[in-house]
Amino acid sequence: MPSAVLYILAGIGLYAALQQATQAVTRPTVRPATHLLLALMALALGGFALAGLLGEEGSPEWLLGGKLSVAFGVLFWGLLPWAIAGYCGSRARLVPTLLSCVWTLLLLANFEPPLNLMYQAVATGWSLIVLTLLATLVFGFYAAYVQYERGERGAALALGAGLILLTETATFDLLVAAGLLQAAFPLTPFGLLGMLLCSGLALDMRPTAPAADRPRPAATPAQAEDEAPRWTAPARLQRQPATAEETLGRRLAAIGGYSAMALRRIERGDTDPGKLQVLLKKIHREATEGRDSAPAASGSGPAVILRQPSP
Repeated sequence: MPSAVLYILAGIGLYAALQQATQAVTRPTVRPATHLLLALMALALGGFALAGLLGEEGSPEWLLGGKLSVAFGVLFWGLLPWAIAGYCGSRARLVPTLLSCVWTLLLLANFEPPLNLMYQAVATGWSLIVLTLLATLVFGFYAAYVQYERGERGAALALGAGLILLTETATFDLLVAAGLLQAAFPLTPFGLLGMLLCSGLALDMRPTAPAADRPRPAATPAQAEDEAPRWTAPARLQRQPATAEETLGRRLAAIGGYSAMALRRIERGDTDPGKLQVLLKKIHREATEGRDSAPAASGSGPAVILRQPSP
């Protein structure tokens, strides 16, 4: 791959890693772990490009650079299932774990001397690598489909577009490795970059966690009492202001009650002047205030006449 292309690819990868790491730390999203996974994948992509710049072709440094490039590529693919699961909000853990285990085995095989994994695959066959690539892509498309059906259509379409680009570039490079096509340099790194950018931008455009979902400091008992919802009676149940007739009726009822209390005391022989005086003052007060608040005969309510008792 030309050096200029590798430098551009490394710069974009390192910038994307910094941007995603910053989002994971500073932006209150609902999936910060996914930002961190995308940052690690971007670092792996940048490391892939930088490793390709080591040494001249045929030198020991060049051989080491080839092993490192393949190692960073395998690391990217090993993180991809977990990033997809986190991006889609999937609770599946078995499939990402199995895929990561297979990619880990391929990563270890890459460091067996003297050739890297790609040259070993040419010599022994591509079956394991192709099957693992296919399983990873199928899991990604299935997770995107489930996310689409769940209603998150924009995010699912962005992930699907990135996976389609990655599938096309990976298929092209496999055909080149099989001798069916020819190309100046591999295209899979650009498919990885496209998938990373599509999912990263879609994740960045998601709204931040609503304020109601963010953790709040514990409220004091007084604050909790002030913030507690208060019940308000419906309008039909709320007490309406008493009319003049209702007020007069209550005062007459009070006069009748005080009079009955006074009569019972007299019947029991309890003729304490002080107690009777208190009751008579209450009767006098209710009668006076009732007379003053009684509606006039020409008013809206019925006329109420307070007659003087006969001697």
